[in-house]
Amino acid sequence: MIEKYFGPLVGILFLACTSMAIHGQQRNPQLLETTQEVRVRKIVSELEGVEISLETKDKLIITGHLEGVSAGAFNLTRNGRLEVIPIDSVSRIMIRPGASEIFLTAISAGMGALFLGGALVLSTDDVSENSLGLTALLGLTGGALWGYSTFYNCEIIELE
Repeated sequence: MIEKYFGPLVGILFLACTSMAIHGQQRNPQLLETTQEVRVRKIVSELEGVEISLETKDKLIITGHLEGVSAGAFNLTRNGRLEVIPIDSVSRIMIRPGASEIFLTAISAGMGALFLGGALVLSTDDVSENSLGLTALLGLTGGALWGYSTFYNCEIIELE
């Protein structure tokens, strides 16, 4: 008779213990802060030494070179001084475009010029130098605008 009820009883006890453990974790603010700090450390590990901007919850933007994260705060170097900004006061991290984004924008401009210039040369037998130059300039401008709007963007990481 006991064997009949043993399986469901173990299942109910397991579910009760699991729900109590999950419920206890949700109400522990120290655990939540630790989780946020771990997430920030993961993000920051790739950005050390890079110039970033931090937007605080008061909408104040602080820009500087990131030195790392310690004791629940960002360490930024601004004007040769180390500043400590608490993680709790930061709402987002903004990373400015770097050399690779500039390179991709320039490549896009060159591809636009080559594409339109090549299309003009292939579509007509007699192409003047002026029309080829103007077409290449239009392609260069269009490719640069497309590359700028696609690749040259500020990366924003929300922390809230």
